[in-house]
Amino acid sequence: MKRVCSIFVLVFISVLGLSYASEPFFSLPAGTVILDAGHGGKDPGAVSTVTRDGSTIEIYEKDITLSLVLQAGRMLEEMYPELSVIYCRTADDYISLWERSQTANSSPAVPGTSKLFVSVHVNAAGTETASGFEVWKLQTSIEKDFLTTTLSESGIVEKTEELNTSMNQELDAMASRLAQSMETALIYGLPPETRDRGIKEGSFYVLHNSLMPAILIETGFMTNKDELQKLLDPSYQETYARGIALGVSTYIESLR
Repeated sequence: MKRVCSIFVLVFISVLGLSYASEPFFSLPAGTVILDAGHGGKDPGAVSTVTRDGSTIEIYEKDITLSLVLQAGRMLEEMYPELSVIYCRTADDYISLWERSQTANSSPAVPGTSKLFVSVHVNAAGTETASGFEVWKLQTSIEKDFLTTTLSESGIVEKTEELNTSMNQELDAMASRLAQSMETALIYGLPPETRDRGIKEGSFYVLHNSLMPAILIETGFMTNKDELQKLLDPSYQETYARGIALGVSTYIESLR
């Protein structure tokens, strides 16, 4: 029934002379996941220091995010051989925010499936005591213009606005589901002392400009020395990556 409705809407859009920015049916089974390792290259992200063997070493957010994303991606590829896993970067490269959103939007979706976007970051604060993870989604009040029309008839303009509203509501519902899936997976996948700072809403560029369900994860705090030491531990990174992969998996299974 969902696919029949999708075809009907596409025909309706064509008849009205509308153009649409992306596949509007966000609740179809997920076939593509775009993984975004925050920062990279000339943009190190948050910077902290650790002391090893009497030497002070700078630690960059960009390195932690890349490690987590590559591990999570490999896990997803093993779990779902049919899933298309696309990376915004796989090395220490500078990728602009616009390029990251373009990678997400231009990546082809398998027919009859939807896409999702997960951006991974490490937090920082003005106090050393801040700790825990956050999952961010786009503010519900922010709407995207999926449909446009060059026609001026009031009825067509009104219908365009109605379709845009409907698509934004579906997108927000799916983004909320993705955020909840990720939060739950991290709660159960990380050590019990890890603080859950909750699901938050914001207007990060990649969330605002990615035309699909999208979330941004703040995995911990570079400014918390204990948490930073954990994030640098290969075993903990593997655990964290598995939690991210599980969050994506939970969302994928919810759409089947």
